[in-house]
Amino acid sequence: MKISAVIVTFNSCSLIAECLDSVMSQPYADKEAIVVDNGSSDGTADLIKSYYPQIRVICNASNEGAAGARNQGIKAASGDWIVTLDADTRLSNDFFFCFEDFIKSGRNGRVGIVAPKILYQDRRTIYSLGNELTPLRRFYDIGKGRRDSGRYKGIKKVFGACSAAAFYNREMLEDIKVDGAYLDPRFFFMAEDVDVAWRARKKGWGVLSCYGCVAYHDGDSSRTHRKARNFYSIRNRLLMVFKNDDPLYIFLWLWPLVIFELLRFFFLLAKGSASVYVAALLSASRIIRGGRGTSGRGYEKIETCPF
Repeated sequence: MKISAVIVTFNSCSLIAECLDSVMSQPYADKEAIVVDNGSSDGTADLIKSYYPQIRVICNASNEGAAGARNQGIKAASGDWIVTLDADTRLSNDFFFCFEDFIKSGRNGRVGIVAPKILYQDRRTIYSLGNELTPLRRFYDIGKGRRDSGRYKGIKKVFGACSAAAFYNREMLEDIKVDGAYLDPRFFFMAEDVDVAWRARKKGWGVLSCYGCVAYHDGDSSRTHRKARNFYSIRNRLLMVFKNDDPLYIFLWLWPLVIFELLRFFFLLAKGSASVYVAALLSASRIIRGGRGTSGRGYEKIETCPF
């Protein structure tokens, strides 16, 4: 069983060495690593080419976003399973072997996505144990910020996996691919992992946690501006719900959803960021008018945050 690690970088020169060391030092023979660099200006790609000649580096002239870059890496990968990693993620020494044992046990059915246990770099605090979705269609990382006291063990059903460290079955990715893309590039950044999980579940693929596989994630290394994070969070959640949810569910929950969105708008208004909400709403409406597919009619150009 071959495992392909796909890592996206953007000005990650100070972080990437530890990530790649943790991947390449895995005592697991059938593996490869592919780095997709999103137009870094700090020499990230040159560093990797110099010190890790065995790793394939795909260089983009500009920032294609997390979703677009991961699509490039997945297309280039030859593994039976793809593990997506952020540049500030490090793996435990037995990460790949634990995953192999989990898959080869054969007791878990038709598995498409596996969520490892992701801890902060202090190795005591939980970053993510997988994703869950609330009735109001808010997604969150299970256990985030809690102490890893041993409460979370074994294998559990979850909604999705945090793409900072997530395993994807190649067969599942091919099954859900739309317009040649595995992850929806319109998301650009944030929630693309929840969208993939939702689409996989609709096609009958299982999504499980495997807490024996442990990764460590900085989580605070992203330099993304707060306004940009708010923009992508609002827009991508609306896009995700429109694409994947049952219309009857949306109708039945319409008023609670509207009330929640109004509260969020007034909260941002009080913070002086109402323009972020309006921009996100307009962007979502334009994308939705393009269609439910992955690229969407008339949306070959990906909309990014205007702030």
